[in-house]
Amino acid sequence: MTSPSRGAPDWRPSISIVDHIVVDDEGRTLTEPLREDIRLLGGILGDMVREHSGAEVFDLVESARVAAFKIRRAEIDRDELADLFVDLDISVAMPIIRAFSNFALLANLAEDIHRERRRMIHVRAGDPPQDSSLDATYAKLAEAGLGDDEVGDALADATVVPVITAHPTETRRRSVFEAQNRITELMRFRSRTELTPAEEAAVTEGIRRQILTLWQTA
Repeated sequence: MTSPSRGAPDWRPSISIVDHIVVDDEGRTLTEPLREDIRLLGGILGDMVREHSGAEVFDLVESARVAAFKIRRAEIDRDELADLFVDLDISVAMPIIRAFSNFALLANLAEDIHRERRRMIHVRAGDPPQDSSLDATYAKLAEAGLGDDEVGDALADATVVPVITAHPTETRRRSVFEAQNRITELMRFRSRTELTPAEEAAVTEGIRRQILTLWQTA
């Protein structure tokens, strides 16, 4: 995650959320746009943490993030991470929790955009439909030479039960959804459009405003 803000110190941690994934050179090339998006969004969020909650919170967030990756690589144990938060005042703990919650939201957003980007590349290249998609399923049925009656008979005993649920941990304010949607649109525009430096700066500033809204929303 790098900081794109104006004049603020760069937040350049050594590891991004996707850097622990073991991939070959081709895999790293394919995921680099995702990494770049996460660096941009994470860097702006880092600015918000530093500017609105102070250096102490920012340093604890960064220390916890680096320690978490060290745990994943078995370089330290979980107790060393827990020690960072012993007797931590709630006024400090809350923004740390919110920083990681917002980062997870932004990382998921970046992953959704990356899936759209990869799907668009496949479509433009004229590649066959990807496995598990409806188009791929229809193509396989056609290749198998199955008639409508045969497919209908096979599905006659299938049970399809749609489930609509609202998990308590997924409850969000309307303002959060609106900011999330605006960030998504701005990131899509940034990804699909060849921008001038002035346009790039304007888009980044728009993203900053929306991430600030996320940070300021209880």
